[in-house]
Amino acid sequence: MSDETLQPEDVENFVAQTNNAQAIETTEKVRTRESEIQTNIDFWKNLALEGIEVNENEIRAAIEVLPEVEGFDWYIAIPEGVKTSEVWQKVITRYPNDPSLNELNGLKLPRETKETFAVAARYSKKPDAVREEGLVKSAKDWERSMSVYESPNWEIAEHTYMSPLERVVAELRWNAENGTHLDEGDEITFCPGSRTTDGRVLGMHFNTLYNNCTFNSYDPSTKKWNLRVRQVVTKDTKVESNTNFFEQRPYPTK
Repeated sequence: MSDETLQPEDVENFVAQTNNAQAIETTEKVRTRESEIQTNIDFWKNLALEGIEVNENEIRAAIEVLPEVEGFDWYIAIPEGVKTSEVWQKVITRYPNDPSLNELNGLKLPRETKETFAVAARYSKKPDAVREEGLVKSAKDWERSMSVYESPNWEIAEHTYMSPLERVVAELRWNAENGTHLDEGDEITFCPGSRTTDGRVLGMHFNTLYNNCTFNSYDPSTKKWNLRVRQVVTKDTKVESNTNFFEQRPYPTK
């Protein structure tokens, strides 16, 4: 018998360490519609925007009307009257960023807040993977894409994406629940369907170099390897075919 034979206590320690590691990896809040309804109500009450009434019945109705789509279990409700610039001011008070974003004033959104509404997205730190026809399929392709890959023309795709307002709310919620930030690194959540007053499209990410959240504006035709989107389900989403939704794929790793 070798001197390196595992002793019973070694086996027990190994099993305990493995189980703990798996528990850490899988300890993710179970999101149900009911839990998300309450989370949204609490979020907006704590955010305490001046002049915004948090109507619990309206938030519940806005979430309950959404069609159920597998994987889209992150419900983001927006109360009537909320403005992107006002929520962005809350971001400014929580961590460093650039407050001089005049393009948030007069921003045209695909879903206006004339009434309370909600969307559902994937609960993910990274934005969605690219569409099938533009998919980077290997680590080698991923490296090469840094210089030559171009994102699809999101503007003509028959999909619905997270708007700048929804993206800011998502950032505040993610940070509160996880202590980290959405889109840390190179990927940017591009917001097709939205427009600044000069006709540009906003993209948001967390800049790890400067430790801040920031919006950049792009020409609608911009194609860059790191522009991604976050697809959302709305009350008008048709779910008869799975082709209405991107297949969520892991990002290639080296």
